[in-house]
Amino acid sequence: MNIQDIADFIDLVKNPAKYEKVLQNLKDEQARLNAVIATVGKVSEIEKIRKELDTKVASQDSEYKTQKESLEATYVSKIAKVEKLQIKLEADVKKVVDMETAAASKEQAAKDLAASFNGREKAITAKEKELQERQTYLDSLVAEYVEKVEKLRAVMV
Repeated sequence: MNIQDIADFIDLVKNPAKYEKVLQNLKDEQARLNAVIATVGKVSEIEKIRKELDTKVASQDSEYKTQKESLEATYVSKIAKVEKLQIKLEADVKKVVDMETAAASKEQAAKDLAASFNGREKAITAKEKELQERQTYLDSLVAEYVEKVEKLRAVMV
């Protein structure tokens, strides 16, 4: 032992409160260091979890980008199909409108023709009646002439 150690021992015996305070400070510092060690352990665990989450986020982000690109490609192709169908539909609608217009004009022409047939039929009916009356008149004239011719033959014989 050296002299300093002996002096410290004598001071310890004479003034135990001072050393109890130092001992308490050492215990408090030990507790604080243990808490720091526990915190550092937790921080390292938290850091490990953060790295795992970063990895998962990165993989899910790439998966999200892939799915987004796939969905966008699908969306673009479907939009293109819809646009083609819309153009075809517009062409079909135009054809239908043209056909409807043509059908309406043909219907009007048919109605006009039917009306002219009705007018002609009335005219023909009137002509037939007139011809019938003339035929009756001519038949009566022919009968009258035949009768006169027979009278003349009878007189001439």
